[in-house]
Amino acid sequence: MLTIKDMNVFYGHIHALQGVSIQVNQSEIVSIIGSNGAGKSTLLNSIAGIVKRASGEITFENNPLPTRSYDIVKLGISLVPERRRIFPNLTVNENLKMGAYLRNNQKEVEIDLEEMYRLFPILKKRTKQFGGTLSGGEQQMLTIARGLMSRPKFLMLDEPSLGLAPNLTEEVFLKIEEINQTGITILLVEQNAFKALEIANRAYVLENGKIAFSGIGAKMLDNPKIKDAYLGV
Repeated sequence: MLTIKDMNVFYGHIHALQGVSIQVNQSEIVSIIGSNGAGKSTLLNSIAGIVKRASGEITFENNPLPTRSYDIVKLGISLVPERRRIFPNLTVNENLKMGAYLRNNQKEVEIDLEEMYRLFPILKKRTKQFGGTLSGGEQQMLTIARGLMSRPKFLMLDEPSLGLAPNLTEEVFLKIEEINQTGITILLVEQNAFKALEIANRAYVLENGKIAFSGIGAKMLDNPKIKDAYLGV
């Protein structure tokens, strides 16, 4: 569904991504793990058109990926950013509608709003509450729901469990699996390597801007090098 070949990204003189190649097949969950500064968020932001790539190819559904974020969203790619980045002075309902800004059929938007409230019942209770007053877990649910309001085929999640308590982390990962079961392909960047590998069909390890390992998610849990470096075993 999405293929990246030999992608390079620079921040000034810093070579942030160095010849990165990955493949994400339709309906998969693919996880990207690695230490801080490895280039994980840069990878997602490059796909989303937020960060310009110096070279390399990205194709989506066998066509070259546009470079403008606006056009990328229209194709069915949505990014749920790190650290939530909701609109704190908008209500929950208004935040969700912002996720549907490219859609013109208001009847369908309203249907999807109700689906978000079904998927995340806590948001239904907070409909008229300002986003900035929500708890961290509630804000994360809102951010994911907002990303889904564009009706993506391909959902990218950047550190969805960051700063969450263990019980909320578990809930977020259950929701990710539930979303994937509806047919949405997911590319997940996550510091919680154990959970990321546990739910992934396949996974990649980024080290210093390069792909160091790749394989079946569950099998990578047994890789001694990954256990030592990322799982604390």
